[in-house]
Amino acid sequence: MMKRLEQVAALVVAAGLAIVLGWQGVTAAWITLVLLVLEDIHWSDDDSLDLIAYLAQTCRQSPLMILSLARPSLLERRPAWNDEAGGARLDLEPLSHEESELLLQTVLRETPQLQPHLRDLVLANTGGIPLYIEEFSKMLVEEQTGAAG
Repeated sequence: MMKRLEQVAALVVAAGLAIVLGWQGVTAAWITLVLLVLEDIHWSDDDSLDLIAYLAQTCRQSPLMILSLARPSLLERRPAWNDEAGGARLDLEPLSHEESELLLQTVLRETPQLQPHLRDLVLANTGGIPLYIEEFSKMLVEEQTGAAG
């Protein structure tokens, strides 16, 4: 199993370098750091998580930074994930009421304004989660403009 992980890890790093080199047209000597961004790894299967942890452990002396984003459900599945991957963990808290209002204003800047009671509904029911604020407000705008049209 470890030999297979080593082969896949080598391919991932090589593919990442090839993408960077091809996209920017630079030579390998110019690369000082490779940033591997992995979103929504809470949806990853165990083999993929094993590969990420293996890369993180074996590439400590390489110019590779792995930024993996996940919901807390990852830690329910793999409570030792932070130790496995050997990295730092940053937990994001929900937005405050003031921050939520600011985000809502920003989201609505380009769209028709929500009625005040609908704005209050968004703020009361999204729990400070940016994705929920954006999606819920967009849905209400669509419903409001659909009902008016």
